[in-house]
Amino acid sequence: MIKVTVNGEPLQLDDGICVQDYLTRMRCDARSRGIAVAVNGEILLREQYGQKRLNEGDSLELVQMTAGG
Repeated sequence: MIKVTVNGEPLQLDDGICVQDYLTRMRCDARSRGIAVAVNGEILLREQYGQKRLNEGDSLELVQMTAGG
């Protein structure tokens, strides 16, 4: 297990988990254009989600766009 921070909250995840797997676990549609992901302040392209492994101490920020009026 590794300890990371997700949107400011501490969380334990499986060692070696990638961003794509985490999003799938959280039931986020990573293909959606309405989701932005940054790891340690670096914004990722959607194509990088499956390759970017999370490590001990990483900070993950997820932002989901919403529309409304």
